[in-house]
Amino acid sequence: MENSTRSKISSLLGIDNPLLLWMLWFVPLSFLAKGRGFDPLLVFLVSGLAIVPLAAMIAHATENIAVSVGPALGGLLNATFGNATDNNYSQ
Repeated sequence: MENSTRSKISSLLGIDNPLLLWMLWFVPLSFLAKGRGFDPLLVFLVSGLAIVPLAAMIAHATENIAVSVGPALGGLLNATFGNATDNNYSQ
């Protein structure tokens, strides 16, 4: 990917690490693996790798919101949404 395109995408998603940008490919792959009936261990591994960039995006978003709303409400948002990807993964 070109550097300017990468910087636009990373600023939009809140992910600065290029490895995390590449790991976003695991998100649709996890749905595909589950939908096609792949081995449950493979679905588990791909889904586990998909959580990493999603958690980084949620953390970045809640940190930016916390700057605007203040520390008390920001802490509540971090506590509420900090485990969102883990909760979805367990279902």
